[in-house]
Amino acid sequence: MSKASSAPFRVEIKLPAACGAVSFVPQTIGAAPNGWGASGCKHLSLGKVEGRWYKVCGDHTKVDPVSPDDNDGRQEIFSFTTAANDWRQDQPYWLPAGQLQFWNPDDAFCCVRNGEIWGWRSTGVRSWPPTDVPSNAATQLLATCAWTPPNGPWREVAPLPKGITQNRAWHAIHYAARDVFVIPSAAGYNASLTIQRGSDGADLSPVNADGFIDSPLDSSVFGTDCDWRVAGGFIRGDELYVFDHVHKQIIAVALPLWLDWTDGQPIPRNVARKVCDVPVAFDLQTQSAMTLIGHLASDRMMLFVGDQIYVAPLSNPSAWTQIPRQDRFENDNGNFVYASKQFYDADEGMVLSIATIDWETGTANDKYWLIECE
Repeated sequence: MSKASSAPFRVEIKLPAACGAVSFVPQTIGAAPNGWGASGCKHLSLGKVEGRWYKVCGDHTKVDPVSPDDNDGRQEIFSFTTAANDWRQDQPYWLPAGQLQFWNPDDAFCCVRNGEIWGWRSTGVRSWPPTDVPSNAATQLLATCAWTPPNGPWREVAPLPKGITQNRAWHAIHYAARDVFVIPSAAGYNASLTIQRGSDGADLSPVNADGFIDSPLDSSVFGTDCDWRVAGGFIRGDELYVFDHVHKQIIAVALPLWLDWTDGQPIPRNVARKVCDVPVAFDLQTQSAMTLIGHLASDRMMLFVGDQIYVAPLSNPSAWTQIPRQDRFENDNGNFVYASKQFYDADEGMVLSIATIDWETGTANDKYWLIECE
């Protein structure tokens, strides 16, 4: 792969008074073996513990030579701090025999609870059980697993929840008030929420008569075939905010009402509400890169999609401002490639934007971006 042109220095974009300003600050991904350097990467999922970001799930070029192919769910774990950009490798692809290890985090995601990083695998190109595990490697797990930074161990928490397999979920959010993981998922005709208890990993998701995870949405209000699994979401107070990319709408779910609902009883009418529409001008697909961020430090939400960021104050959610993204690089054909994954850093009050892969020309890129919001 050839090398992309140098990323720009800090770029600041002024927004209307209600939205302040947004600055894009490029950083450099560490080179192998402490990072994957200028290779393409995608489907990344990171968790932050005690000031360090840990890459637990996703795809990038092979770093450990004795391991399967590139970009098929890399089991290496890397970490860094945004202040020092001090990349290091914390786990090799194969842990040694006698240990447990979360297997093949391809289309997978992670979330932090009480200093542990939990991991879930939704799907992937490699089949279970694996046939390529070296005899001196750890026992591989296809389950809900949890890892303690910086050096482990992994532990098996519980079976994977029914509602997330077969590519039906891409994100998890920890709802600390009830100590549950809320996983936007897709099941049957409409969007669903998979619920997993933090204390023991028990699957608390209500299942309807058809065997699908129940949906809190009334299709007569929100439309049919809603899909909110792709963009993730955030919790504000006791409400989960998610983006339904089919109908281009922000929906808020009252988590206490949903968690207290008894399966078989009428779903409370006010369990979900439409917050606003989003003026995205083009059609969105399940494989489109999009992320909904709650920038709670400034009481705003940000939707990253395509070449734009849509920004709105949570106090006036219909007042969207659209700005051109600068978390990008230019490939050898002169086209821009945009970062596909974003994470809100509550400690620093900024957004981490990472994961670029150039499907068009294979142009390499070693940049990620810190997005500062005033």
